[in-house]
Amino acid sequence: MYPFERYMFHLKKKVKNMSKVEGSIVAQSLNEEITNFSAYYFAPTVQTKARKPGRYDDGGERPTYHTYVPSIFQEIGRLSGKRKGVWLTEQEVNHIHCYIIRNCEDVFPYESIFADQLRAEHEGISDEYLEELKQSMFPSWLKYYVISGDSRGQRFPTWFAELVEGPLLQVVSSPMYCTRGHVFRRKSTTRLRKTVNYGVVVKTPTVDYYGEIIDIIEVEYPGLLNLKCIMFRCEWYDPTYGQGMKVTKFGVTQINSSRRLGKYDPFILASQADQVCYLPYPRVVNINDPWISVTQINPRSRVAGSIYDEPLQQPFASMPTETQASTSRVPLVSTGEVQVEDLPIEADEEGSDEFAELSDSGDSEYSSDSVDSANVL
Repeated sequence: MYPFERYMFHLKKKVKNMSKVEGSIVAQSLNEEITNFSAYYFAPTVQTKARKPGRYDDGGERPTYHTYVPSIFQEIGRLSGKRKGVWLTEQEVNHIHCYIIRNCEDVFPYESIFADQLRAEHEGISDEYLEELKQSMFPSWLKYYVISGDSRGQRFPTWFAELVEGPLLQVVSSPMYCTRGHVFRRKSTTRLRKTVNYGVVVKTPTVDYYGEIIDIIEVEYPGLLNLKCIMFRCEWYDPTYGQGMKVTKFGVTQINSSRRLGKYDPFILASQADQVCYLPYPRVVNINDPWISVTQINPRSRVAGSIYDEPLQQPFASMPTETQASTSRVPLVSTGEVQVEDLPIEADEEGSDEFAELSDSGDSEYSSDSVDSANVL
């Protein structure tokens, strides 16, 4: 009954004339329906009630640069909450720097050059060992490759020269980050909350990594452009299927909360994370069962699918042309192309006699009936 009562309260607020309550409700309801319907016919630039940004989807903040920079440094989002400076260790800074340059699309060609050099120097190198060499040697090799570019007659843009120098040791830590309609919080700030916003998943072609946000940091590269990038420090669950993750016959993904990822890889880009929620089962028996279910979270007021922002009403009406407006008669058959042959008509004597007999019989019947009716009168 509560939804109906809530709707009645919405209708009561429309009353402007207390002597005509029903009429006021009807008139205002019509105005509301007309307004909601016509709002979809405006251009996307027109702000309407249906296009009102959500609480955590206000457009965010995009870093501005006076020259081209990769999209990895142009993520739209907004840090929120009390911020503070945090000093990272050398291992953390090196890992963050390597992760950023290896996930930057503009650096992919140089990573391929480095991989080809390693394969030429180490014949028959395995993929696992090649990955280890990339993680440890690629940042220093890329820095030397850019610095020695002048000797080869190769020049690099400003953002590339600043990127290879590495980030600052001090980063900005924030408890909350709003982006793409989601609000991400670190786990330490949600202990006394009913909402759970620290669950994340990073999907890859082979494995999906589920984890929890430990910290939200803003990494900064010194220089003229002052490149900035938002990253999450996460604690990952074991992605091994059957041991750390499984899918039930009903399609529900479950995570073993007692197992963790052994590899050191805590940092991800904020643009790579999708939000999930971890829900424990209300068990009566075997309360200490570590398996919990995972639910994908969609932003509020958003529906997955293709959206057309073009206005339904055309900006101008098409006018009929002179050809369309012509009212002259158009011949259905062109006499110049079709030849008509006159066929001789032969009269059938038997047919003519038959019609003659029918006409005579009809006249005789009509005449006899008329005579009989005259005698009766």
